[in-house]
Amino acid sequence: MVDKWKKTIIAVFVFSIFYTAFLSAQDRNYHTINLQKSCTVNRLLQRYALNKQTCNKAFFLNQNVLKKENFLFLNNEYTLPIAVYKYNGKSIRSTLGIVDLAKAKRIEQYNDLMYSKGLRKTTFKKSRILWVPYHELECNSKLEKAKEQIGMKTSVDAPNLSTKTEPVTKTKKGIISPYFGVEVEEKTNKLAGQVFYVKSGHGGPDPGALCTVNGRRISEDEYAYDVALRLAKELKEQGAIVYMINHDPNDGIREDMYLKLDNDEEHADGQRIPINQLKRLSRRVELVNGLYHFHKRKAKSQKFISIHVDSRKKRVRQDVFFYYKQNDNEGKSLAKNLWKTFDENTSNIE
Repeated sequence: MVDKWKKTIIAVFVFSIFYTAFLSAQDRNYHTINLQKSCTVNRLLQRYALNKQTCNKAFFLNQNVLKKENFLFLNNEYTLPIAVYKYNGKSIRSTLGIVDLAKAKRIEQYNDLMYSKGLRKTTFKKSRILWVPYHELECNSKLEKAKEQIGMKTSVDAPNLSTKTEPVTKTKKGIISPYFGVEVEEKTNKLAGQVFYVKSGHGGPDPGALCTVNGRRISEDEYAYDVALRLAKELKEQGAIVYMINHDPNDGIREDMYLKLDNDEEHADGQRIPINQLKRLSRRVELVNGLYHFHKRKAKSQKFISIHVDSRKKRVRQDVFFYYKQNDNEGKSLAKNLWKTFDENTSNIE
C-alpha cells in the first residue's frame, strides 16, 4: 500500500487536549462587577437571573471565596457566573461551537434580558460581546454532561462512556475490538491512565482528496482511517484508553493495496456523519469535550490526534508534517517528539 502512495503526505494534528470555543471553566473569562450598593448573594444573582440554578451560586461563592451567608459590600469587585465570549457576528452556535439551537436561543434571550434591564450597555450584536450564563455550560455534572452529549446511559464507575465509542470484548490474551477486526493484546501498561482521541480526516459524505490510480477511484478518508486504526491499535497494546471519533462499522484494519471507497462512516455515538461541515465539526467537538470531562479526574493525560492524508506531486513532496495549537506547549512538545521519532525511524525509507 505504501509504495503506491509515494505522492501522499500525512498531516498529523496533535493537541494536548481538544481546545474549542467551549473552553474549560478555568480558562474562560467571566464578567465582573463593582457593587454600587450592598446586597446579599441571592439578591445579586436574582438581579442577573442566575438564582434558580444551584451551580451558579456554588460557582459565585467559590470564585469569590465566600460563604453562603456572606453579605456583599459596596465598592467590592465580584466575579459573576457569566462567561464572556467574543461574538463572531454570525451566530451564537458558531461562536460557541455548539449545535444545540434551543441552547443558543436561551443564550440570546438572556443577553436581550440583560440589555432590557439596563445591566448591559449595548446589545451583544453591536458590542460583539456575548454573555453566557454559567449554568448553560457547566451545571450538569461532568459525567451527566458527557452522557448527554454521547447520548448514552452509563454508571459512574463504567470503564467506557459508550459501548459504541470503545466497544471491546475481554479475552485471556487481551481484547477484541470491532474497530480493528483483529484481536488486540495488551502487551504493556506503559500508557495506562492516558486517554487518546484519534480522529481520521473527513469520512461519511466527505471523502476528502480523491484520485484515480490504475483505474480505481480512491479517497483520502479511507487511507486516513486505516492509518488511524493502526495507531489506535498500537496505543491500546500499550495500555492506553483510545476513542475513535470516526468509526466505520464494517471496515477494520485492511491489507488491500486499494481501499474501497464507501460513505458509511459514523461518529463515535453511532450517528451518521452530517453533510454540513459546521455540524460535523461541532458534533466532534461535543463528543471529545464530553469524553474529556468524563476522564478529567482520573486520566494522567488526554491527547487529541487528527490524521489526514493529502496529495502532492513528487517534486513538491513534503512527507509527514505536524500541526499543533498555537501557544500550546504540550501540543508543541508532542508534535516535536513525533517528528523526531519519524525522522529517526524512516530516514532510510524511499
